[in-house]
Amino acid sequence: MKGIMHPSLRTGEDREKWKLPPLEFEEKQSWFVIRFRNPNVERVIDTVKFELNERQKKAILHLSEHRTIRCKEYAELCDCSRATAQRDLDELVSKGLVNRIGKTGRWVYYELKS
Repeated sequence: MKGIMHPSLRTGEDREKWKLPPLEFEEKQSWFVIRFRNPNVERVIDTVKFELNERQKKAILHLSEHRTIRCKEYAELCDCSRATAQRDLDELVSKGLVNRIGKTGRWVYYELKS
């Protein structure tokens, strides 16, 4: 069994690499359970509660399918100006629905908050 890495060690590295949720361990009487959570389960966002406009709803749907969006992509997706796209994305950030990654310029992107 020399040279074989324990699966949970490799799983931990892969989990961090892909930003997956942590493993859950549960000990039973004479056995244990390792639970893997599916990160692809759709997060349902109450668009009425947050008073999102139709463009913002499109952005949330896009983010749930593609994980990230940039301002330019948003403007193309919603057929709006970049200024409008930026305002909409800033509003999603202020409502706590998305995270802004990056500081300025074309390297900035947005992702759904976990």
